[in-house]
Amino acid sequence: MIVRRIEVEGGFLDGLNLDLQPGLVTVIGTRGAGKTSLVELIRFALDAGRLTDTKEPYKHAKAVLDSGQVTLTLEVDGEEIKVSRHASDSAPRGIEHLRVAPPLILAQNEIEELGEAQRGQLNLIDGFRPGRISEQSAQARLHERIREATRDIRSRRAELANLNDQLAQLGDVVAAEEEAKTLEAQLNSGAEATKPVRAELEALTGQLSSKQVETALLKRNLEVSRQWLTQIESVLTKEPALHEIPSHAARVANGLNERIAEARVSLEAAVSSLARGVTGIELALTAASDEETAMETQARERRRKLEELDEGAGALAQRVSLLRRGKALSESLGTQIAQGVTVLKGKQSDREVLLAELEAMREKRFQERAAVVEQLNLELAPTISITLTRSGDFEDYSALLVELLKGSNMRYNTLAPSLAAQVSPRELALMVEAGTSDQLVAASGVDMDRAARVIGYLGSAGRTEDLLTVSIDDSVEISLLDGGRYKTSEELSTGQRCTTILPILLAEKTRGLIVDQPEDHLDNSFVVERVIRSLVARNPESQLVFTTHNANITVLGGADQVIVLASNGKRGYKEDSGPLDKEEIVRTIKAVMEGGEDAFKQRAAFYDAHPDQT
Repeated sequence: MIVRRIEVEGGFLDGLNLDLQPGLVTVIGTRGAGKTSLVELIRFALDAGRLTDTKEPYKHAKAVLDSGQVTLTLEVDGEEIKVSRHASDSAPRGIEHLRVAPPLILAQNEIEELGEAQRGQLNLIDGFRPGRISEQSAQARLHERIREATRDIRSRRAELANLNDQLAQLGDVVAAEEEAKTLEAQLNSGAEATKPVRAELEALTGQLSSKQVETALLKRNLEVSRQWLTQIESVLTKEPALHEIPSHAARVANGLNERIAEARVSLEAAVSSLARGVTGIELALTAASDEETAMETQARERRRKLEELDEGAGALAQRVSLLRRGKALSESLGTQIAQGVTVLKGKQSDREVLLAELEAMREKRFQERAAVVEQLNLELAPTISITLTRSGDFEDYSALLVELLKGSNMRYNTLAPSLAAQVSPRELALMVEAGTSDQLVAASGVDMDRAARVIGYLGSAGRTEDLLTVSIDDSVEISLLDGGRYKTSEELSTGQRCTTILPILLAEKTRGLIVDQPEDHLDNSFVVERVIRSLVARNPESQLVFTTHNANITVLGGADQVIVLASNGKRGYKEDSGPLDKEEIVRTIKAVMEGGEDAFKQRAAFYDAHPDQT
């Protein structure tokens, strides 16, 4: 991608219209001329964000624009694309046509921040990876599938727990069966005159038990069907409201409207079909309940008659009926539980496939990063060394555990980092789902009481999907060879940290690079030895845009285009633009970057007079 033109309407740079070339473009000018503003407007127009602090990445640009807008003309694979963004726009217009990553854009202090920010350095490494943009959306979709599967598993576990509670309330089925047989034997030993009534009552008892099971199953099916119907109906209420889009983009937008309309019709048909099914279950349940009531009435009449013929027989018969009903319900619940366990295992197996897919995605990302690091180490050795550690960043995981354990009366600020370093989120989530605290004791070394409290509290939070999708990213360490040994960022000065980051930025061969004053915190010897060498060896088809006060970058770097910005105190504007050897450009370089013609000649005379010290 080449930024070919930037046009600004409104604000400090109102009326600015700059044409930019491929290759090295240096933007020079006195302080306050708008060099930094130019960089920030390009970042804002491309929605490029920052590698480090992302809280307010466009604050500067919005202030510069006031109520205006910035428009970029881009060249992407020979095609011209315009991207425009008003100060109040939530996103750029035209950005949807881009299929490549924007240039890497760094503010004046961002190189320094990268020297300290672990995640910024990882983002820097990711800038070299192909396919990183599509990977983000693919991972987001996979995360949502895992989260939905986990919520489904939790719901089915709760349903199984409820069924098991119901089964427990029915008591000992074997003991009830033995009691029923004993009571039936007593009934059968009764008077001869009661035999016909007993036979009728026995048949009714069997039918009633079956009908009661049928009614219970219908109630359960009706409940889950209504829940599903409500969920589908809720989707219809969340239909996206698309805005009218003018110009050539309308055709794409209208196509999306048609797809949404088709989806709405399908959802409405599904709701209608399921609603008919729910109505059918409701009717069946009403009929079954009526039949159950009629059977209970008949059974009651038979027991009363039995009592008249043989005192005490009616009470025995009622007890037998209750025991038989309990047995039938127990058998039905047992069948439901067995089926539920089978379904749950299937759901867990399906989720394992998704989790394996996520792990494979993370492993692929690590291997791509490792390949980038290997290449960078070859190019930057021996001065700079980069070390990549698989899944070495526990910050997000630890923060999630702190959040989940708040209110637990445990020292979660100490406990969370310890758990995060010893137990993977996946392991912990499975322990929480299974309620097994002994595994946590073995994995983390915490005592049984604390492990039980952790598992219980995390279980009550009901957020295992957050654990399964929390990021444990790779970690990167960039070191600088200093005094015969490699020093990590914690041991380096601000200038040394910048010394480690800038060569990595310049190692990018294809992606554009826009940096505001890259020479800050760097001594001139490093600029000449490292920066200029990288600029001279750059890919001529790529684009590097540097704002700078350092003449070495512009002159020794062989700038293909020099842009001079100036300011009248109220507004910044383009004073000149052209090749490095343009006479006016040379005069400006001497005046702005060398301190003037006299200062330049005095330094030259000084170097000539002291050749052994230069």
